[in-house]
Amino acid sequence: YSPDGKYLTFLTKGKSGDYDVLQVLDLSKSSPPRSFEKSYSDSYSYSPDGKYLTFLTIEKGSDKKLQILELRTGNITKTVYHQFKPVVSFLNNNTVLTTSENPFSKEKIYKVIDFSLGDNQQAFDYYKKQFYAPLSKEEKERFGIID
Repeated sequence: YSPDGKYLTFLTKGKSGDYDVLQVLDLSKSSPPRSFEKSYSDSYSYSPDGKYLTFLTIEKGSDKKLQILELRTGNITKTVYHQFKPVVSFLNNNTVLTTSENPFSKEKIYKVIDFSLGDNQQAFDYYKKQFYAPLSKEEKERFGIID
């Protein structure tokens, strides 16, 4: 259940049985649940306020897509691609931290995703305009970032 109790999320097996289908049911409506194919069974979470649901899907070539669903509208508001399967942690109602690890080099990969920035291009432009202060050498070392 979502934190506000308005939505129920559950998994069913896909038609071929080799992937899961994430189902999102709005408990205030009598409509069928929204379905998202090729979902990871252990990789979905609600924002603390229950407005968003994040989940992972796998695409051709094994790319992982973090989908951010705005529950009220039923729209995917952001898609972020990952090479490796990330762990998602909400920092607040509108921001998540994803952490993944390269299985070969064991390097950690961190992404901070602010839902309010819209699509990826907007997020890149926001960063490019230096609204975010650059990380110090110590911060880069702590997060395993290599320039």
